[in-house]
Amino acid sequence: MKNPKIKIKIDHDELVESPFEDSGVNFYRFDRPSQVMVTDEGDIQYQQNKNYEWTTFDIEQNGESWWWLSCYKHGSEHWSLMGEGYQCRWDTTEKAGIISMDSETLKSYQGTDITNQKHPTDFLRLMLNDYNAWCQGDCWWFRVELEYEENVEGCCDKCHTPDVNWYETTEEEFDSCGVILHSDHCEALLLETLGTLFDTKPEFKDAEISIKTGGFYATESELLDKIKQHKLQGV
Repeated sequence: MKNPKIKIKIDHDELVESPFEDSGVNFYRFDRPSQVMVTDEGDIQYQQNKNYEWTTFDIEQNGESWWWLSCYKHGSEHWSLMGEGYQCRWDTTEKAGIISMDSETLKSYQGTDITNQKHPTDFLRLMLNDYNAWCQGDCWWFRVELEYEENVEGCCDKCHTPDVNWYETTEEEFDSCGVILHSDHCEALLLETLGTLFDTKPEFKDAEISIKTGGFYATESELLDKIKQHKLQGV
């Protein structure tokens, strides 16, 4: 084998679903309501415009199973538990939506063993962080391909001369991964994949590496520097 090469492609993944799909967590957005209130009966009502009628939002009121959400919108949008996240008198809607857990999900995150007890809001913050990344298109896939030349012996297909040898180029996919939220997570998974490649195929440790990115936050040269450092660390 000679002239080993590693070809990396990173691009946006448009097939990533919302983190709330089949999660046991429900996300309801009011989209800039002018007013939101909770009635004496425990129903939530909101107005999209002061001239519009009130809309009643049905949700089971059972203690800590639901939380108010705030939304900051300026170009893109950023959701957070009310009182957290970006605060702006013009661009932040304090009560812009609701997030809730079904009873089974809530139970699993409240825990029964005090040593393993988690508060549901810690989990919700992580989900909102993923949802914000999804809203902003911070969704990725990558593919790692190998290229190399192999010496082949046999009869020439063109001149039919027997017992000759030549080099043929071979291309193969080493690994790929998609449905990745957060560019830093994508980068970490890529470096992990390359670490596995260098461990299982040491002949590619000094291979020429090329990278093509589609809107990724890091440039090709920045990623190459990180890969070089990754190899030096032997991770």
